[in-house]
Amino acid sequence: MARWNDLPWREDVYKAAEKWRETCFFNDGSIFDNGDIWTKGNIEPLIDRILDNPDPSDSSDFFEKLEAQLNGAPKESVLLMAEIMWFIYLFPIGQQPVLNSPNQKIALSTKWETKRKKIAEILSWVDAVLPETDVTSPQALCGIGRTGRIYKRYFIALRYFLPVLLQWKGLSKSERDPFHSENEAWDFASWLEEIQPHEIASIRHALLFFLYPNKFERMVSSNHKIMLVEHFGQQLNMGTYQSTKSTLLETDKAIYEIRNQLTTLFPNKMIDFYLEPIQINGHWINLSVAGKAAQGTKNSGTSAGQMHSIPRSGAVKNNATMGQYPLSLEEIEDKEPAQRTEGEKILHTHYRRERSPALRKCKIERMIKEHGVLICECCGTKAETYGQQRRQRIFEVHHRKPLSDGLTINGVDDLALLCANCHRGIHTTDPLMSVEEFKVECGF
Repeated sequence: MARWNDLPWREDVYKAAEKWRETCFFNDGSIFDNGDIWTKGNIEPLIDRILDNPDPSDSSDFFEKLEAQLNGAPKESVLLMAEIMWFIYLFPIGQQPVLNSPNQKIALSTKWETKRKKIAEILSWVDAVLPETDVTSPQALCGIGRTGRIYKRYFIALRYFLPVLLQWKGLSKSERDPFHSENEAWDFASWLEEIQPHEIASIRHALLFFLYPNKFERMVSSNHKIMLVEHFGQQLNMGTYQSTKSTLLETDKAIYEIRNQLTTLFPNKMIDFYLEPIQINGHWINLSVAGKAAQGTKNSGTSAGQMHSIPRSGAVKNNATMGQYPLSLEEIEDKEPAQRTEGEKILHTHYRRERSPALRKCKIERMIKEHGVLICECCGTKAETYGQQRRQRIFEVHHRKPLSDGLTINGVDDLALLCANCHRGIHTTDPLMSVEEFKVECGF
């Protein structure tokens, strides 16, 4: 079962998710018992105020902007926003809890305290109070999986989740009821792709996991899912997997098939892709070598006992059971990279779009004339050091009309002066965001 993991509080999270599923998602009730809250009529003001009218202020605090956007909104919509935030918070695991033996009670950590504090803050905007119930307990808010930093970009989650909710609540109850069954999980995911075909957000994976935890993995990274199929699919002779062409639904189905095959290969083990025996020291195993090790084959490179005794911390070198993909979603900043040979000369022949140095110079001169210093038009970073010549090289000119569209006539107003981080960040979006959209998304 995909819902299995080694977290002692997992059932508290699943019970909270199940209550939300039945009370709020398939019906219109409230996880905090506030009446009918999860309705189309309460979702529409949130879309209007948050998505259609983003806050252009310089504040980088998501909740500060959210409060301003919801000022004057219907009370029920604000209550709904608090419950949506509760759902967003349900997946990410916080600081590792401390277990107090012998009762195995979970000590309160600032991580889930912060979750409760932020939800209570939203409720306070309409003079409501966060109830003390099973769904707001420390155990329920411990989280169920690691997410990485991008999950905390809550605007991205809302940009995906709110339109989905609007379409879902636009269906009649009789249209929604068939999706109750676990057998309809793939049909619901297919419906989801029709609603948001080009949007990739971590909350999509969390939503499917909480709705159908026996079919979808405890995994909120699209890249991790793709890498998982690339790693195990070939070893299990599942055919060619094209990560650039396959949809997220096809990826999820492939992972489900991989899970079924791994369950057969490891009949006495509970399967979780982030735990032994499938993951060892942050890497997926090589099935062929691990299989030989489990059977005690000579010269296999390791034994079954050795394979399970590898410590989780520290580097593992020359271990034949290791796969090629590190599993931590967080940047591993305290480990040295493996050594690789670099510096070989390679000839590349390609075309590039011609840019106008004169336009760049004019853009920089105008910025200095108006502000006296170079400023990133996205995050607001100022180039006040490095010397004049270096400043001009550090800041980059971004074309608001992509050069990939072909020949265009550009003026200074068609350019944006950005720091290198923001420039690269914008060019990671697909479809390409405008400077203003990226600024709102990142909370600048």
